Parts: sequence; structure tokens; C-alpha cells
Amino acid sequence: MNTHGTGRFNDEAISRALQEVADFRPRSIRERLALNKPIYARTAAYGHFGRVPEADGGFTWEKLDLVDALKVEIGSKKYQDAERAGNVTEAKFGR
Repeated sequence: MNTHGTGRFNDEAISRALQEVADFRPRSIRERLALNKPIYARTAAYGHFGRVPEADGGFTWEKLDLVDALKVEIGSKKYQDAERAGNVTEAKFGR
């Protein structure tokens, strides 16, 4: 996770919040993005990114459905306090 200095929170806080709201195991990624469906032909033209998600599962990786959950998680008091102290690990694990 590297925002190249453009994030409102430090990269560690964003990474931890992502781990809280999303499951990054291979099967979960495949199921969440509906990658078992035959959607690949339409991705061959005009690029894979910057497209509008389609109702039938096309371009599922463009959905913004986790944005609100990430805002809640990273905006929680534990992250804000840790940001001020400069220690996100402490907020997450109590260390």
C-alpha cells in the first residue's frame, strides 16, 4: 500500500482498514469480483480500467461499494488517535 504521499491517512492506516473491511483470500477475491463468469471478452477492447461496472458482473473491480465501510473504519477514533500519536499499530493491536 503506497499512496505516494497523496493519502489523507498514512499508508499503514489505510492498509489496516482494508484488511478489516475486505477479504483478500484468493477465493474471496474471485467470488467478490465474479471472476468465474465469462466476462473477459469485453475486457479485451478499450482497456480493463476506468469502465462503468455492469449489472451482469462486467468490470466488478470498478465498484466503489467498500468506500463507505473504509471511511467508517479509518475514520474511527482508534485510527485518529493513532494518527496523532504516529502509531497505527498501537491502535490496531493495543501495543
